[in-house]
Amino acid sequence: MRRPLVLMLFAALFAAELGFSGVAPLIPGYRDLYGLTDAQAGLVLTLASAGILLASLPAGALTRRFAVRTLTLWAMASITAANLTLALAGNFPLVLAGRVLFGVGLGGMWVAGTAWIHDAAGEHASRALAMTTAVVGLGALLGPAFAGFVAAHLSLGAPFWVLGAVALGTTLALLAMPSDVGRAPEPGPPLAEMLRAASGDHTMLASLVVTLAVSMLWMTADLLVPLRLDEHGYSAAGIGLALSLASVAFIGMSALTARHADRYATVRHAAAWTLVMAGGLAVAALSTSTAGTLTFLAIAGASSGVLIALTYPLGVIGARRSGFSVAVVGAVLNMVWAGSGLIGPAAGGAVSQAYGDRVAFLALTLIALGSAAWMWLRRDRGSAAESGPT
Repeated sequence: MRRPLVLMLFAALFAAELGFSGVAPLIPGYRDLYGLTDAQAGLVLTLASAGILLASLPAGALTRRFAVRTLTLWAMASITAANLTLALAGNFPLVLAGRVLFGVGLGGMWVAGTAWIHDAAGEHASRALAMTTAVVGLGALLGPAFAGFVAAHLSLGAPFWVLGAVALGTTLALLAMPSDVGRAPEPGPPLAEMLRAASGDHTMLASLVVTLAVSMLWMTADLLVPLRLDEHGYSAAGIGLALSLASVAFIGMSALTARHADRYATVRHAAAWTLVMAGGLAVAALSTSTAGTLTFLAIAGASSGVLIALTYPLGVIGARRSGFSVAVVGAVLNMVWAGSGLIGPAAGGAVSQAYGDRVAFLALTLIALGSAAWMWLRRDRGSAAESGPT
């Protein structure tokens, strides 16, 4: 394993996640500043996902022509530019443009950057890829608290000056890393052929189902939870702290799962933890109180930490068995995240506005239960342990 390079790539993912998760506690501020409806405010989340959707498959295809190092550096440059756009934004359309650009960079980072991690980690690739979940969790822990605190004391654009500087610093550090890994295009069959192979692999499909359930939860909750807590009198700083504290469970459980990725990367484990996640969503559907909302955040943080840590190892198992690349794993998972980001906030905001957020959380509960049932019925179609992620 080329440890320094892997750690620097983790730092780049951390910088990217700071910008992605940090915007959540600012949504009520954007809504009040620009006189937005809940659905319009949800566009701050939705359009970042649109950028991810635009970038993911092209990034996966481009790894056959360009080195993952080159694509990763361009992705981080996009994230830097997006943060600076948000820092300078003086109107809502410019905020949305910055979020689209951010999504393009983040989509490229999760395709090319994770492929670079896979190459740099060597025989420890599955554990390193699973550990990216803990890195994301750390960003989700610090990002909302930091952005909420700075915005409450300075302005809505102030957090993004710092985030832009952090992203620029990690980009320059990656550029200076002396390593020959990731400097050549990745060989492989055409993208369409690899996508067909991925769609027929049961562990890859399980990875996609897990990603769908978790992404729908968080993409919708990142809108509904801040709005609910805002109604309970929480400031932007308080909302950010609540979201950050939930990330503690996410980080702990994802790090534990990553250490034992070889053992836990099974469809059976994924189904069981999806059921736990459904229980947490049921709490949010049954209770609108602050206590009920914080309980939901704790359960969702722990269960989704396990589940997201399993997605890449499950995908890598499928890639090794069915002959598609790790970049395709990242691209397809990104597509699910992006699709959920497009649907979740918009649909959640519309349902919440029409029927109340309890109905929106009930719908998410049913999605999680359906996902758990689908995977449980297919739990014995092969075994992750038989393929042994490495």
